[in-house]
Formats: sequence, C-alpha cells, structure tokens
Amino acid sequence: MPSEKEMLETWENYNEFKDDFPKPDLDSVWDKTTEETGWKKRRIGFFRNSFFRYAAAILLPILIIGSGVYFSVIKINNSLNYVSYESPVEERSKIELPDGSTIWLQPNSKIKYPKEFKKGLREVEFSGQGYFDIQENPEVPFIINVGNMDVTVLGTQFYIKANQNNDLIETGLISGKVKISTSRIERILSPNNVLIYSKSLKDIKESKNLLNNKFHWDDGSIVFENCRFMDVLTEISDWYDIDMEINPELELDTKITLTIREESIDEILEILKIIVPFEFHKKQDKIVVSTIS
Repeated sequence: MPSEKEMLETWENYNEFKDDFPKPDLDSVWDKTTEETGWKKRRIGFFRNSFFRYAAAILLPILIIGSGVYFSVIKINNSLNYVSYESPVEERSKIELPDGSTIWLQPNSKIKYPKEFKKGLREVEFSGQGYFDIQENPEVPFIINVGNMDVTVLGTQFYIKANQNNDLIETGLISGKVKISTSRIERILSPNNVLIYSKSLKDIKESKNLLNNKFHWDDGSIVFENCRFMDVLTEISDWYDIDMEINPELELDTKITLTIREESIDEILEILKIIVPFEFHKKQDKIVVSTIS
C-alpha cells in the first residue's frame, strides 16, 4: 500500500502523466451501474455528469494505483437495496411493491421502498399525492413515512396528499382502517373520513367526511357526484398540483357532477364554465378564477 506521501506526490504530478492513461468510458460505467442498482437515468443525469467529472479527478491517483474502484461503487450502491421513484410532470404512475400492494402516484410524487421487505416489516417513504391499495397482512403492518407523520395500515384503500410545499397532510380512508401517528398524537381513521394534519402546528387541524366523489386511480379518473363547485375546484387544484385563487363572489355552492379522466386543467375549467359562469387566467404559478367582468 503506498504511503500518504507517495499518494500526495502522485496527485501533485498528475498533469505530467495524465495523458499516458486511457480515459474511462463513463457512459458505459454509468449504464452498468444503473442497470444493477435500478437507478433512474432521467432523474439524475445531471448528477451523473457532475459526479463522474469530479470523482474522476479526485480518484485518479487511486485508479493509477489499483483498478478496484468501479467494483466498489457497485457494491456500495447495491448494499442500499432501495428503489426511489418520482412520477414525471403531468404523468401518473403505477407502482407495484414487493408484497403485491399497488400505489398510483400523481405527478411530482415520490416514493422510496426496499427491493424486498424484511421479515415482519413493510415500510416506505412517500411525498406528494397517491392512492394506496395495500395487501392485507395483519401480522405485518404497512407503514408509510410522510415527513414526521406515520400512516400504519393493516390492509385497506386510502389516499394521501402530502406535497412538500404544503403545510397540511391529508389522509382519506376509503375502506379498512389506518392509524395516524406522530410524536404527539395518535388517531384511528374510519372509512369515508378524512384527517388533516398540520406540520407547523404538529397537530390535527381538522377531521371531516370524504367528499361525495369516487377515485378511480387505476384508470386515472375521478368522479364527482353532486359536489359543491368550490370542492370540485379544490380537488382539481390538488389533482393537478397547481394553486388556485378563487373569487368568493362566485356561485361556489352550486352542485356539480363531473368525471375527470385525462383532460387538461384548461379543458376541465372550460367545461365547468358551462355550469357556473366564470373567467380564468394563469398568473405565474397559479390559476385565477374570477367573476365575469
């Protein structure tokens, strides 16, 4: 093993002999790394380029001394045994977990889970919006980490809205039973109920009944049946992860029946205008819904 002094001299004299050594095929190395680790190339392409650019400079003396660096990187990444996934912008994604559970992710939602669940433990990390259909296993609860709040499940259907830029985490239970817990509170959620947790207050902000709508996440649709116009706009805002500024003078209590599938938010608002007259326009990162001038 070279001494520290010898390694330092090698580094300082790097420019004199750097051209004597072949350049590694970084794209080939990265392709093999992503294949064996399950990493997503599209999400971390920038990271890859930056990583290899700087790592090549820092590790060159070690590459000169030995040729085991590439295999060490593979081993370190494989030891993590986790899959991280982020649903693309304007796309919904279906994730099949190792236990047979299914999760439908809304755009810009993230999930991290082990390639194989350990015996007696099913646990994932989540942010964004998603619908969960969890395989029942009373002996092995399913735990979803959402920031500093956990959702514990025995086998059920529910949704979570936990956008990172929103102070509120909403959990709505469709069937079964879930437990919401933090360091300060613990609450059991019953079917057709919604619990809203405030991250800033670290407490339950409110609990309410599910809206009169039905989620069909498997085909990417949501059905509103006789819902308030205001509630429909709120759900659409969440569904497409875009803020809305709504004029309170609109007829917000008007009942709406509507099915949303793959329409854009502009198309949906144009349809709603037929029922409730209003105008809308985009302003920076939000949509302004106003009365007709």
